[in-house]
Amino acid sequence: MGSSVATPVGRSDLRRLALEVRKLSKTTDQLFFPIVEFIELILPKIDPGFELEILTREEMGTKHGLTLPDKKCIRLREDVYIRACNNEGRDRLTLAHEVGHYFLHDSSSVQHARLQPGEEIKAFEDPEWQASAFAGELLVPAHLAKGLRPADIAYMCGVSNEAALMQYNKIPGNNRRISL
Repeated sequence: MGSSVATPVGRSDLRRLALEVRKLSKTTDQLFFPIVEFIELILPKIDPGFELEILTREEMGTKHGLTLPDKKCIRLREDVYIRACNNEGRDRLTLAHEVGHYFLHDSSSVQHARLQPGEEIKAFEDPEWQASAFAGELLVPAHLAKGLRPADIAYMCGVSNEAALMQYNKIPGNNRRISL
């Protein structure tokens, strides 16, 4: 069975990268990260070759987003983009996930791997896990969300209840783990 393997990156490194992105956007002291504005206004300043493409459902099919780092391009499905502009948590997370791919992955950091039956890729080597973990760290900054209840995280950070709970459980110092 084939799969993609990325250069290993742990959660602490992803948290540091998310904080660097927040520094670039001057949002280190804000719970809510303006992901749409970041993609539209700040990312093109960081990388002048960056392109954002908003495509129809017919063009994207079931894909909500697609990042082509070697082409400096993020493609978003139009309905997902519109919902993100309307601060829908799940769609904001999709945009942040694609930004994670943009910063973390390119043809030199992700390779195709043929796995043996029963063999699995470790989370920290999985490009999808890396992009999702980065997205969570970007939208829910641990240094600001520590001690907040998951419902407050969801509301203040503009993420879904599920994402808020997941990040709550990943914040160092939150002693009580909560499940759905």
